[in-house]
Amino acid sequence: MLAFSLNNYKTNLNKTIPEDLLARYPEMRGCLAIVEHKREEARFNGALRKASPQPITQVLHENAATQIISKPIWIQPEQASTPTPAEPLAPVSFLPDVKDERVKVYPILAFAAIKNNQGGAYRAWLLARHIDEQGSGSVTRKELTNTLKKLGVNKFQRSRWLSAAMNSGLFKENRGTFYLAGLGKAAYIFHADAVGMPALVDTRSICSTSWHARMWSAYLCTLNDKLISQETKAKITGVHSRTQRNYQSTEPGTARGNYARTKLQPDQIQGMMETEGGVYLETQKGQVIQRLPDIRNVPLMLASPAQKGRSRKAQKVLNFLSKEGQENEATTRLFCESPKQLKATERKLAYDDRLPYNKPRELYSLAFRGRSNNLWDTLSLGGLYQ
Repeated sequence: MLAFSLNNYKTNLNKTIPEDLLARYPEMRGCLAIVEHKREEARFNGALRKASPQPITQVLHENAATQIISKPIWIQPEQASTPTPAEPLAPVSFLPDVKDERVKVYPILAFAAIKNNQGGAYRAWLLARHIDEQGSGSVTRKELTNTLKKLGVNKFQRSRWLSAAMNSGLFKENRGTFYLAGLGKAAYIFHADAVGMPALVDTRSICSTSWHARMWSAYLCTLNDKLISQETKAKITGVHSRTQRNYQSTEPGTARGNYARTKLQPDQIQGMMETEGGVYLETQKGQVIQRLPDIRNVPLMLASPAQKGRSRKAQKVLNFLSKEGQENEATTRLFCESPKQLKATERKLAYDDRLPYNKPRELYSLAFRGRSNNLWDTLSLGGLYQ
């Protein structure tokens, strides 16, 4: 899949991107247009160099033949001064002013909308917020319809999206103008538990058939290299672990493995896997290590983290509308990357009022950070709760 990257097309411009790959990654169509413009620019500049006037000291050719005129050129005394060469024409750039059309999305709201069959209303609401650059909270029907049409959304699909948005309460129309619901109210309409962190994705990708996988890539880039298991991701987003792997197989990305050193013996591996679960491996030196959740790195061309904006205020609005969130479940940092984080986590657990069996029994301290794998040390917390 990476063989069709943009770097390959920069080195060999005679290749073309297959249509099936363009359908999956529509943002590469703009990259191909840039490469084509660069090619035309190079051709034009080459023609300018060929058409530039030749200096008088250069060899003369006659009728484009291979015979070289070796006769000396006599110059009058008044013309003996070196002629000033003509200034070459400035290269002309054919590259258009391409604007970075990236829209801010909220992946957790996207999966909540998908779960409630409101994916079309969610995308119409996102694009309406993207058009409203001034932040007035309103767009005209004509502007939104034209934007959806430019993004390849057909007439019947546009009608369904707008109708679903008005029926759910995301839009309120008055004299051809849509008044948009706020972020907190939209999260309440989608029955989301949290607003979550935003991300930036290509505008055309949310109108494609693979927009579910792109929302998953956007969610992964908001984790900021945090170790989160697939079960925890499923509780947060509502996406099953098998569906998570399917999304990750269709979208480019790399995985960073994480392993923790333990004090177990090789003969205890089978019992630990049956009682505690997880994956335990034995190294060549006879040491037992535990497999931890991977870290997924998403290319910036697919998704990138965005500024928080009003996410915190929107979360307060959601808590007020849903009458929930006053008693949030306590969270504990299990993977500490520095001694300062480890000390703060131990202090927090020492003053925690939860019962011992509701608290974590192990912490992990980062021991080594490699290019493709990270190594952690397992710290037992049995003596901390006594």
